[in-house]
Amino acid sequence: MKKFSYFQKSLVLLFWVLIVTAVFRIIEDRQIAALIAGSGFVLWPGLFLWDEIRSLNRYQFVIGGVLQFWVLFAVPIFLLRILNWGAEFNSLSFAGVPAGFLHRYANGSYLLMLLALSIAAWIERNKKRQPKG
Repeated sequence: MKKFSYFQKSLVLLFWVLIVTAVFRIIEDRQIAALIAGSGFVLWPGLFLWDEIRSLNRYQFVIGGVLQFWVLFAVPIFLLRILNWGAEFNSLSFAGVPAGFLHRYANGSYLLMLLALSIAAWIERNKKRQPKG
């Protein structure tokens, strides 16, 4: 059984964007703000991925949606920031891919992950509404 519904997971991801926006406005040190933001971008999808993989009623498209963001963007960007503490982010690269490029495409990837969770939430909601028979 899942610990969180797909709808709750979608809300967490939306809420995290608001928190990250506030963090970057409140905390002047960009590296500290990025560390906090990156922690959530790694933690939440990681937890959701674990929850989905362990579930008996899992959706492959949710695993794919979360995994693509986590593996291709969240973890590499977070590691870049941690392992190169003090360096200008845009001067960094991961496996030859510039950090700025990763960051730009991470936004679309995040939306794709959110879309996968939202579709799963919609499917689950419709399953509950169907008459038992």
